[in-house]
Amino acid sequence: MHGVCLPDPHNSQHFGYTILASYTVDTPETTMIAGVCRKTLPVTMVMFKQFGNPFQYKPHTASTILAQLHVMKSNAVSSNLSAYIHKANKF
Repeated sequence: MHGVCLPDPHNSQHFGYTILASYTVDTPETTMIAGVCRKTLPVTMVMFKQFGNPFQYKPHTASTILAQLHVMKSNAVSSNLSAYIHKANKF
């Protein structure tokens, strides 16, 4: 492993090493972490019925997911969690 020489605030030199970190998940875990429904891909806006189409779909971005959550929140009754989950699954 090779480090890079980096100066600190006291003008001393130290070797810095990149930390390699990864997290391996399967598709159900990935969709849960990304906040998307099952039978969709967490990286694009494609649904399972569209798999294999020769089109390039829009990416699934954090801003898209947050906008969808905002729409669902504004249309839901806060006191009824089961109704919210039901509407969220349809959305």
